[in-house]
Amino acid sequence: MGCLFYFILRKTVIITQGVNHLIKSLLSSNEILIAGIVESAPAISSRKKSHYKLKKSILNLLNRIPFRNSLYIESKKRGIPFFFLDKFNFILFDNWLKKINPELVLVYSMSQLIPDYVLNNRNYKFINLHPSLLPSYRGPNPWFWVVYNMETQSGLTLHYIDKGEDTGDIISQVKFDIPIPMNSESFQKIILENQGKELVLNFIRKFNAGEHIESIKQPEKSPTKRARGIKKNQHTKIINFQEFSVYRIWHILCSTKSWLYALPPPNFFYSGQRYRAMRYERKTTKGFSPGNIYKSGKEYILECKDGIIYLKLKWSFKDLLIYLYRRFL
Repeated sequence: MGCLFYFILRKTVIITQGVNHLIKSLLSSNEILIAGIVESAPAISSRKKSHYKLKKSILNLLNRIPFRNSLYIESKKRGIPFFFLDKFNFILFDNWLKKINPELVLVYSMSQLIPDYVLNNRNYKFINLHPSLLPSYRGPNPWFWVVYNMETQSGLTLHYIDKGEDTGDIISQVKFDIPIPMNSESFQKIILENQGKELVLNFIRKFNAGEHIESIKQPEKSPTKRARGIKKNQHTKIINFQEFSVYRIWHILCSTKSWLYALPPPNFFYSGQRYRAMRYERKTTKGFSPGNIYKSGKEYILECKDGIIYLKLKWSFKDLLIYLYRRFL
């Protein structure tokens, strides 16, 4: 990159949830001038406004612990203005954004829709990087539903943000194959740090150069169901053991091993722990009860309608902390 290009960079605000692979990659790039970092509070489950605000305050406090890898700590290290966004403080956010006065607002992984009175500010453009090939899998959880539905291909979409959920005009897309099983963490890292970063930077290069950027209008309806989030009480119900093949169940368990609690622990001692799917076998299942788990030597066996999955279960204090964090916050 030439020095001239560096000096014509335009200010960008990034909105995201936590320190993820895309943000790490963009923070290390000298092709984007980050003027502000906004952390979007996760979809906190609480019907009462007071409970929501309490949980949000706790999360905000945890993110300020010095040794944590958080967006707040990253912003302080780099001297970048920081804002913690929730569904009740969009007016404050709008005022904060006006003070920053960026030319571009980039969103990746956000639990709230941006209201019209914020989007209607014509001084800056809002774009979103969505982890699916839109218009398919609109919604907050496309990675999971792509795995769940055994898709063999998916992609990333960079699009303008409008008042709908992932319905804005498409700027660019990239398609890739889905490995089976998919190690979700490592796969997302590779995709976001390479193809995701390149989609964003290609747009920013054209945007900085003042080039005309063409976009494609999306159809009104998506060919797939909304990629909804999975509620806490739905984890153990998400897999249909009576209908799903052992191969499909193995793929889901392997690909979501870092967050899905699909299989209940064997006893209280293992509360908050997750089984790890190791390998599967197709075999005669006469007398099997799909979904049943039993111990065989040092391994656990998950019975499916057309085979078995070998599981591993090891108690981890880290897993317990993650479970408690997700369970109560």
